Amino acid sequence: MTICTALLVTSVELTELTRTELCRRLSELLPINQSDVSTSFCSNAYVAIGQVKPDLRSRVAATDVVRISRTIDAPIRFVYGWCTDLREDDYKISGSKSRRRILEKTGQRVIYTTREKGAKSVGAASVVTLHPPNTWHVDSIGDQRDTVGDYRLTRLCDGRTRLDIVFKVKRKSSAAPGRTQFLRHLNKSWDRYVATLDKDYEKRIESR
Repeated sequence: MTICTALLVTSVELTELTRTELCRRLSELLPINQSDVSTSFCSNAYVAIGQVKPDLRSRVAATDVVRISRTIDAPIRFVYGWCTDLREDDYKISGSKSRRRILEKTGQRVIYTTREKGAKSVGAASVVTLHPPNTWHVDSIGDQRDTVGDYRLTRLCDGRTRLDIVFKVKRKSSAAPGRTQFLRHLNKSWDRYVATLDKDYEKRIESR
């Protein structure tokens, strides 16, 4: 279900796409029936992707695969709810310099755009598809790179949860961070996320 594959188009092509055509492409790729693709979802996806401006610096064609894992001191149900409750102020936890704007948030998917702090244009548009109780998937179309990510939770015998993350990153610009830099950022962000998640679960247990 790689939305990125079907929507790797230039800004010129994006302006020529009608909402009907974009919705058709999305409905073919998403793991849901076409009749289930809501008008609001199509509209929000169109708006999000249409805001991404391609990086006009030297073009590159390189794909990196990045994997990380974390063990979390909380049960799988709590972890899934916490991780998929995407919010605009998540940067306060991760320390990211980018800012997220959520366009749609339901029990099945989340659509949002990402903009670097101080930037005039949107850097990426993302569609997160939820598959409870233990997986979710993200397709992100960016100005410098396109990203496909899969998240999977596994219940451990001691009650804890293992999180496995796999990203396929297609770099489209020489300005895009390389694999090492991307991995460093990912590890740093998830170290902070897991630390906060563990604390939130401890607070929940203590409040009972």
